[in-house]
Amino acid sequence: MSTYRLVEKRINTIIELIEGLDSFRAGTPRKSLSKLEELYNSLKLRKNPYKWKILARDLKDIIDIPKHHPSYRKLVNIHRIASILSYTSMGALIPGLYFVLKKEVVPFFYTFATIFTMTNISFVLRIYEARILSRIYEEKGDVLEEKGEKLKETINYLLIMLRRELRKIHRHEKGVKLNLYRVDYDNIQVVKEPSFIRSTYLVRVR
Repeated sequence: MSTYRLVEKRINTIIELIEGLDSFRAGTPRKSLSKLEELYNSLKLRKNPYKWKILARDLKDIIDIPKHHPSYRKLVNIHRIASILSYTSMGALIPGLYFVLKKEVVPFFYTFATIFTMTNISFVLRIYEARILSRIYEEKGDVLEEKGEKLKETINYLLIMLRRELRKIHRHEKGVKLNLYRVDYDNIQVVKEPSFIRSTYLVRVR
């Protein structure tokens, strides 16, 4: 692989890690701990402010915040029901396909209606689940802020690394765009703010 490709791959890894850590700071985790660890270790960082073990502890604490909230049991039940409906609707595709092949219109119609209904109910429950989670993290904003301090320091460090990599391939003038929930980082430019169709800021780093 050419040097350019290696640097480009490293840039993409840094961006993915920054976006992942930032989502935890906002209480909306978008990556698993194992995936973040894989990204972190692949960069072979030398002067990183915190070792992965320390960051992982705070990341896990952020994930566990809802578990100590009175609404947690309700959240678990909603998640379970939504998952059951999702899997059931996918399973119903098999008899639906059978009815199509057999050209049995009425049974297919009922099967399709059932799948459509279950899928929509599952979707609504997922939205409700996300709102409950959002409310919990909002109520526990002080804890979230405390647990996110080391993540913020690490992200600022990664932004410095990102700029260095961009200079290596002369992309620092154009820069790169990231989707972030928080914008209290050093030397980033907000391009677009959150809207009805997007929950993150679009920022440029160069």
